[in-house]
Amino acid sequence: MSQKSKLSVEEKAEIIRKYQQGEISLSQAARYAEVGLTTIYRWSARYEAEGVTGLLPYQKNRVYPPELKLK
Repeated sequence: MSQKSKLSVEEKAEIIRKYQQGEISLSQAARYAEVGLTTIYRWSARYEAEGVTGLLPYQKNRVYPPELKLK
């Protein structure tokens, strides 16, 4: 069973944006979000691939468009 996120999508996006632009480090991003480093890596990758919608709560059986699969 997954846990509900304590952060809103907007808060996650802001943390990831700051991390990707070099304003904060990976460890600072993890500390702000109160998550592990791996979670920040995962959020960052999903944000790169899907934008803000990639940070929405995870749902099973996600369907990806063929263009995204090719990346």
